[in-house]
Amino acid sequence: MSDKTNDEKLRILQERLAQIKQKQETPVPTRNQREEVIEIATPQDEVPQKEHNPMSFGWVKSVVIIGVVIGVVGFGSFYAYNNFSNLTSSEEIIEEPKEFVLKYNLTLKGNNISIISSFEDENSAKVMVSDLKVKGFKCDYFYLPNKSNSTEELFKVYIGPYENEEESQQWIDNLDVENEISIIHIQTGVSKKKTRSKLAIIKEAEKKRKKEQKEKLAKEKEAKIKKEELQKEKARITKENAIKEEKERERLAEEKLKKEKIEENKIEKEKLAKEIEEKEILNLDKEKLKKEIEELERNK
Repeated sequence: MSDKTNDEKLRILQERLAQIKQKQETPVPTRNQREEVIEIATPQDEVPQKEHNPMSFGWVKSVVIIGVVIGVVGFGSFYAYNNFSNLTSSEEIIEEPKEFVLKYNLTLKGNNISIISSFEDENSAKVMVSDLKVKGFKCDYFYLPNKSNSTEELFKVYIGPYENEEESQQWIDNLDVENEISIIHIQTGVSKKKTRSKLAIIKEAEKKRKKEQKEKLAKEKEAKIKKEELQKEKARITKENAIKEEKERERLAEEKLKKEKIEENKIEKEKLAKEIEEKEILNLDKEKLKKEIEELERNK
């Protein structure tokens, strides 16, 4: 709308400029000629005045629209920036919880100890320590919160201290415990490695073997039962088929006997009918002969 108005205004100005040049190039007109020129020029002078108001209104309207758009975009940008800033701030405040690392504070002499079990009851820990000492183990127990950074209320039973991991492992292999065992370095108070006793590994392997054997036997038993059931089903089907065949044979035999009996009856009836017919013929012949004899005797 604004471009069209500007083009129209430019065209009108160019026409007026051409008229001015024409006036300068032509001689001074008479009074009548001036009136004609004035009459021609007057409508053209009024055109820009009439189109001035629409152009001004369009310009104001465009400015208002542009202002509204800029306001909306500015508000949206401000809102998005604030939300993004708040989100970023919230994300920065949230911190991932640090993984708890258990650390012991031990005052024992030696290189390491091996924690072999945990109890909630102190008496249970004492009983295990007493039993291990009878078997020749160096061992003892402690209350976890007193010897570590943990607040878990447990009593830890350990063997040792020993001078190196090899010695610890030798004693561990003689333990009759199935759980995982932690070797703790005395000076640093951290776990050097986790291990298990050979006895526990052997027991686990034996347990696994027995489980596999049990599963194998169960599968074999299941397969045997299925085989027997299949054989029984086959035998049942065979028996049913045999019974059906026997019944069918009996039915066919009975049907054959019926047919034979019917045929015999038919033959017998035909035979009787024939005999009756023959008797009737004989009787007729006999009667005929009698009549002929009587006729002959009368003719004598």
